[in-house]
Amino acid sequence: MPNLEFHEPPDLALRSLARSLVEVTMSDSTAWLIAFLDLLDKAAQCEPDERLLAVVRAALASAPSREAWSVGNECAASLERGYRRVLRAGDAFPPAARAEREVLIVVPKRAERIALTRVFTLADMEPKAFDSHIRYRRFQMAPDPTADDEGSQPSTYVTLVCIQEAGNLAAARVVRDYVSTFGRPDLAILCGMAMGISNDVSTGDVVIASQLSDRTVRRLTPLGDRSRAVEYPPPPELLHDLRDHVDAREDVMKARFEQVIQTMVAEQCALPSEFGKSGAPPFVPRFRIGVIQSSDELVEDGSGPERGQANDRAYAHEMEGAGFASECHHTRLDWVIVRGIADFGDPVRGKEWQPIATIAAAVFAETFLQKGWAPRTA
Repeated sequence: MPNLEFHEPPDLALRSLARSLVEVTMSDSTAWLIAFLDLLDKAAQCEPDERLLAVVRAALASAPSREAWSVGNECAASLERGYRRVLRAGDAFPPAARAEREVLIVVPKRAERIALTRVFTLADMEPKAFDSHIRYRRFQMAPDPTADDEGSQPSTYVTLVCIQEAGNLAAARVVRDYVSTFGRPDLAILCGMAMGISNDVSTGDVVIASQLSDRTVRRLTPLGDRSRAVEYPPPPELLHDLRDHVDAREDVMKARFEQVIQTMVAEQCALPSEFGKSGAPPFVPRFRIGVIQSSDELVEDGSGPERGQANDRAYAHEMEGAGFASECHHTRLDWVIVRGIADFGDPVRGKEWQPIATIAAAVFAETFLQKGWAPRTA
């Protein structure tokens, strides 16, 4: 009698495993991990399509909390490796062909992370680590509450990463490490605070980069110190969407900003003295499209206005955009840099406007993802 070997159809096995995962989640985290890794192995044998990704992501959503792992960090590390494989499987589909979209949001410092978690309502989320030192939070964005077809909106998954240090090299490293670990997101956003270098902006205003001017490379000559700027513009289609969002949804952004500030006032958060005074006019940020300059210099000598003279379209100066934009450019990622004006680099540089500036920048990022972003198909 011939030796016949039976192979279970991978798609049937996937559905069966996905059902069993939900059943074992509460009783045995080790059994869940074994079943999940088996599911990933079978998924690799299937032709990738949207149903396959939906099954795997649904299985991942049933994962036990880290506290439930009975064999400690080894199981957690295995889950992280499987998680990376799930995200990389999504690269087979352009954004327009998927029901899910991946966004990376990078913030430099803890104060900016706190502001982002407040706007995106993530304060209770536990951070995770990748590449041994970078902390991140991953979440699904709430759909646009004002949309007529709220139920049919694509799901947007955001990974929020805090660099925890300043500098262009650190920003470039985060983008590179994220892509090598999780795959390419559909959009990368650098969000936070910056120094104003133009009389056309005030503290609390928001600048969205129409161009990032990398001024980290300088040439020393007998005639003086000359900058050798490298310019990075975002993709034209994305810049068009950014301009449309600023022009068409200013009222929406201002209303959302006031909503967040009212919550902070009610919670007695530390805010500039102008906020909460009886009869004082409410602060309303302006949203501007313009050039953002970047270098590794923390300016505290009052030279901001002089730096703006090199480009009359430049509104802000910061310390991470050059590394971020350069890495996104070479990785072929769509990218956005959005900065709130926290100060003007004066010798006595106060920090009271930092939360307001970052909240305003985060509001732009949130509303743009909900209402203004149209992912490219390639």
